[in-house]
Amino acid sequence: MRQLTRTPNVHLIVELTALEGKAAELGQHIAALARASRGEDGVIRYDVVQSAADENVFRFIECWRDEAALTAHQATAHVVTFGQNALPLLARPYTIMAGKLLDE
Repeated sequence: MRQLTRTPNVHLIVELTALEGKAAELGQHIAALARASRGEDGVIRYDVVQSAADENVFRFIECWRDEAALTAHQATAHVVTFGQNALPLLARPYTIMAGKLLDE
C-alpha cells in the first residue's frame, strides 16, 4: 500500500464577541471578510457561524493549506480592513485556537 505524504494543514477556530447592539454591524463585516477569504489561494475551509444561544458571538472555522497560506491571508487588504472596522465593535479581545484534526 502506498503511503501518502501530507503537509499538515493549519486549522483555526476564532471567536469574536460583539458589543451589545453591534452584532448586526459586526456580522456585515464578517460576511464581507468571509466572501473575500474564500477566494484566496490556500484556503481549504472558511466558515463563520453565529451562536444560536448568544447573537453577539461569532466563530470562524478555518483551514489553510499551510502556514504560508495563512500568513498570506493575514496580510491581505480585506483582513486589514476587517480589523480596522471590526475591532472597535468587539466586547473583548478575540480568541484564536489553533489545532489539528484528530485523524490527521
